[in-house]
Amino acid sequence: MNRTELGDRACMLRHFNFSTGGGINLKWPAKIATLLSATAITMACGFGARGADVNKELNPKADLQKYSFDHPAKLRWFFDEDPRSLKIELGPKHYIAKIAPTERFNAVINIVGGVRPDSIKARVITGPLCQLKEGDVAEMRFDLPSDFQGVREDLPHLYDISSLSNIEIGREYYVIASCADVPRLAYIIE
Repeated sequence: MNRTELGDRACMLRHFNFSTGGGINLKWPAKIATLLSATAITMACGFGARGADVNKELNPKADLQKYSFDHPAKLRWFFDEDPRSLKIELGPKHYIAKIAPTERFNAVINIVGGVRPDSIKARVITGPLCQLKEGDVAEMRFDLPSDFQGVREDLPHLYDISSLSNIEIGREYYVIASCADVPRLAYIIE
């Protein structure tokens, strides 16, 4: 394994700068205590707590449904048929487009090895899709629930992203899109 990869736990701590600023350099026990304190404060502020679904307008009952580690919520970004035929209510900032993926999806691996879908490159079949015209190829980012931490198969998780593994390169799919710095693909919970 390359020594600079995040998964290498033996060299993990050497890559962090634990300086508190102001010329104070902490010793290892103090560095660990500072890190634990910062983590506790972050958790107390609600980071990582289960929150309401970011895309509530796409699934109004999402906050009423209960998901657990035994029954993770299945996230879906790509559709074989027009999502309007599935009775999905679109918000004012969302619209339907048709795309064809040109590459496999890109993912970010978090510090514990969890997969977090990031983006996919795709060709616009029918649009408009933000500033893109039909035939344009662009990177499109995945929207995720606010409490999505990543998926690791050997650990329990609240979300199932297996639908991304079934995406075929070149096949045409409908998506629910919104515009930001790049096109964003909204999800539904099945």
